[in-house]
Amino acid sequence: MTKLVRAVLVLILLMATIANLGTDLKQGRGALLIVLAGLALAPQVWRWLSGRSATTKRNLCWGLLGLTVVIELTVLLTMPTSVFHDPFRVRYQASLLASGHFDWGASDYFYRYPNNAVNAVLLAGPLWVGRLVGFNDATTLGALGFVMTNALILACAHLASRLAKDRAAAILVVAWFLLNSVTYTNFLQVPYSDLPSILAVAVILLVWQAHQERPHWAKLLVLGGAVLVG
Repeated sequence: MTKLVRAVLVLILLMATIANLGTDLKQGRGALLIVLAGLALAPQVWRWLSGRSATTKRNLCWGLLGLTVVIELTVLLTMPTSVFHDPFRVRYQASLLASGHFDWGASDYFYRYPNNAVNAVLLAGPLWVGRLVGFNDATTLGALGFVMTNALILACAHLASRLAKDRAAAILVVAWFLLNSVTYTNFLQVPYSDLPSILAVAVILLVWQAHQERPHWAKLLVLGGAVLVG
C-alpha cells in the first residue's frame, strides 16, 4: 500500500513538473535548475533533519507553518485580487444562488461546462453561510481559500509523515508550501476548483492509508464523502 501511494505521488509530481516546464526549454531552464538543485540538496537536508530530536522537528514544523500563515494573512489583507473568465462566472453564479436567484441566465456557459455548474452550487453554500454572519462575499472567499489552503498543507504534511514514519518529511512538505508561490496566489487568492480537488485527493490518500492500517466504518464514510465531493 505504501509503495503504491508513493508511486502515485511521484507520478503526479513528475507530470506537474513536465507540464510546468512547457515545450520551450529556454523558458523552463530556471525552473529546471531549481528542481535539480532541490533534488541535489534533498539528501543532505533529510539527513540533517532526521538527526534532530522529536521536539526540534515538531517546533520546526509548526514554526514553518506559522510563518506560512503570517504570509497568507499578509497577502489576503494587502493584495486583493480580481478574477476573470471561468472563476468569475462561477463566483458570480454562486453569489446569485446564495441570494436566492436560481435563474442561470440566457448564456449556455454552464451547459457547455457542467462541471462548473456543480462548482457554483457548492460555492453558494459557504457564501450563504458567510452572509448569515455578516461577511461580504470577498471576505468569505478569502476565509475559504485560507482554510482550504492550510487544510491541504496539514493533510499533505501528515500523509508524508505517515509514509516516511518520520516528522522530517512533514517539515519538508511544509517548507515546500512556504516557498512555493502557488500557495499565495492560485490556492489562496483564487479558491477555484484546483485547490479543493487537490485537497480531496490528499484526504483520500490519507484516509485510505489509515483505513488499511486500522479498518473502521467511519473512515469508509469519510473516504466515500471525499471521493464524492472531489
